[in-house]
Amino acid sequence: MKYYNLPLDCFGWANQDIGIFGGWRHPTLHPPGKLVCNFGIFDTKSKLETGIDLQVGKVRMLIKLPTEDGGECEIESLIELEINKELRKNGYGRRAVAAIHAAAKQDVKIVDIKKSKVPFWKKVGVEDIQTERSHIHGWLRKEPELTPAPAI
Repeated sequence: MKYYNLPLDCFGWANQDIGIFGGWRHPTLHPPGKLVCNFGIFDTKSKLETGIDLQVGKVRMLIKLPTEDGGECEIESLIELEINKELRKNGYGRRAVAAIHAAAKQDVKIVDIKKSKVPFWKKVGVEDIQTERSHIHGWLRKEPELTPAPAI
């Protein structure tokens, strides 16, 4: 995934399959040095084939701000992922999660998973799914955790 700084304080990531663009600030409390931002999810594969922009959904993420001018923002947590109703069951959710995974520099926390969506999140590789104070969370790991082999 390639990172893009865009006009009007927007930014995003894209590859030949999916683009995630926006960075519009969400009016939510956030830790210092971080922002909750909304993004559109775009089918860049379709754009390359047809020339037409196709927004397939939206995502809200907690973003770590760069420490220097011109630096890249980093994905920390995925708060909400929504694929347009008419486009569901076409693989866009899986492709969007794969794009977020590719754009992230470290593990991404998946926040507040709906109970009915746990099978989807497991299918796309989310691990360590746990309930904390009635909220379900999990982790999209950059590298799978390895279990040490038993000593012989």
